[in-house]
Amino acid sequence: LSKSDYNSVIKTLESFGLPTSVEGLDPNEITQTTYSDKKRTGSGIKFVLLNGIGKGYIATDVRDIDIYNAAKSIIR
Repeated sequence: LSKSDYNSVIKTLESFGLPTSVEGLDPNEITQTTYSDKKRTGSGIKFVLLNGIGKGYIATDVRDIDIYNAAKSIIR
């Protein structure tokens, strides 16, 4: 997702009063919890990611560092 699309989604969520961050979570715990997710397969966990707004795809090659960084970016 481009930075521009990301910012557009954040602004839209905020305009409806929806949260765009969370408090009190640990990105390491989130990353470790994915190991017990029911969507995990031998090749990884299935994530729905975006190539653009409204352009989703299923990825199984998401690395732990990517999960950690994504979690860290929304934790305040």
